Amino acid sequence: MLNSWDGSLTIDENTGTILSTMLGAGKKNDDNTFSGVLIGDLKASGQQDTAPLTGIYGFRHGAKAFSLDENGDVYIG
Repeated sequence: MLNSWDGSLTIDENTGTILSTMLGAGKKNDDNTFSGVLIGDLKASGQQDTAPLTGIYGFRHGAKAFSLDENGDVYIG
């Protein structure tokens, strides 16, 4: 299934498989910010000319708290 995946949301109800470019777990805070973890393609805000990087990204009240991206770059803040 991965070999034929075109990068769009794909759902195979027969096998229960879902493929997407992003997976998220977390919550919206009272101030409408996100706290949680995102896994997948993420483009940095304000950097419209750059390609998104696949990685694991943690947020606390909308600010990046940590990341590990496909280039092996690690951020812990």
